[in-house]
Amino acid sequence: MQNGGVALDGALPPPCTLRMKLISGVAMVVLTLFPCLYLLLFGLQQGKAATKAWWVSTMTGFALGALIYEPFAIFVQFVLLPSVVRHKIKLLIDPTKRNFPFRTPMHEVRARR
Repeated sequence: MQNGGVALDGALPPPCTLRMKLISGVAMVVLTLFPCLYLLLFGLQQGKAATKAWWVSTMTGFALGALIYEPFAIFVQFVLLPSVVRHKIKLLIDPTKRNFPFRTPMHEVRARR
């Protein structure tokens, strides 16, 4: 199959028309620029002290995100959780590697033909 081996249930939906793409693009631009303009005008009315306080708090947020929150999230998702479930997953993949507590040798019994 050319779609990655997934069976399709039915026909694919028709592609979007150019008109719908243009309408969606204009809506995204308006919905992005309007709040930016509103915040800019509001910030200009507040004065220099409030603008500087907002700038400092924004930069503090960026720094905390880049230096503390994101590395912590990466550590938890890609180091801590895999190390917690690693032993269980290895046992599920190959249960014969489990330590057997008995010393008596186990002899295989051959099936009769």
